[in-house]
Amino acid sequence: MTESVGNVVPLNTTFKVVEKQNDYKPITSVYEMTRYVQSEIRSSKLKYKVIAKKADCCASTVSKLASGYTKDPRQGTVIRILMALGKSIYIR
Repeated sequence: MTESVGNVVPLNTTFKVVEKQNDYKPITSVYEMTRYVQSEIRSSKLKYKVIAKKADCCASTVSKLASGYTKDPRQGTVIRILMALGKSIYIR
């Protein structure tokens, strides 16, 4: 069983991002996760500072993720950003 400590989640965790009930996309690698977050930030049409405020992080962090500058973001940051965008996240 995988356990998390604080807001740190082990890399061998599978993320499921749920948009509708019984509809999920398993994300199994950091690369997939980064690409997914990047596309969600861009498609949200929200300003980076609005997303950052909801996610409790810096606007520059959101900007770097959206632009592809950050290749290996912290999973806690990614989770907070996705939750700020209204996504439900299930970790198993």
